[in-house]
Amino acid sequence: MSEQSPYSAQYQPPVQPVFVQPPPDYSPTITKGEWFLYLILQMIPFVNIVMLIVYALDNTKPSRANLAKVNLIFLAVSIVLAILIFVVFFLCLGAFAGGMASELQTSP
Repeated sequence: MSEQSPYSAQYQPPVQPVFVQPPPDYSPTITKGEWFLYLILQMIPFVNIVMLIVYALDNTKPSRANLAKVNLIFLAVSIVLAILIFVVFFLCLGAFAGGMASELQTSP
């Protein structure tokens, strides 16, 4: 009589979970004309800031809204850095001018 080993039973592969792929995101895309208008509006002073705020709050086209939000963040960081550089420059200029004035007063 032949002995059956525990490995001789019929092999059943493990059950794999079924992967359900999420539906693709069909958000509206921006045409070349809209990109051209966006870039032209960004070249006009003060209009660019207003349009960035309008585009950032508009959720009909997520890619344009995200780009506007990033541009606003970049603009804010640039303004803060420019103010810091301006302040440091004039503090250094004031210290230099103050040193020169005291030097002129002490010389005969």
